Amino acid sequence: MNIHTSKEKISSYKKAVEQNAGGKFYTGNLDIMTSNLIDEIQGTKKTLQKTSKKTFVTDHPEMFLISITILFLILIIIEKRVKL
Repeated sequence: MNIHTSKEKISSYKKAVEQNAGGKFYTGNLDIMTSNLIDEIQGTKKTLQKTSKKTFVTDHPEMFLISITILFLILIIIEKRVKL
């Protein structure tokens, strides 16, 4: 961070980052910022792992295939008897 940056510029940038872009703005010691950021990411990851449940819906095409096969066999039998 530039030492000559005014507090007004920093606060306006923080406002733009947090309110307009939905982000997080960190200031201070680089080591503290890094550890805070890592803790926040790990907390988010744990929260997502706990709350995300997926439901898979699968189709069962067996009845459709069986119906089509039976109808096809009936069509063949009818065609052999009627001789179109």
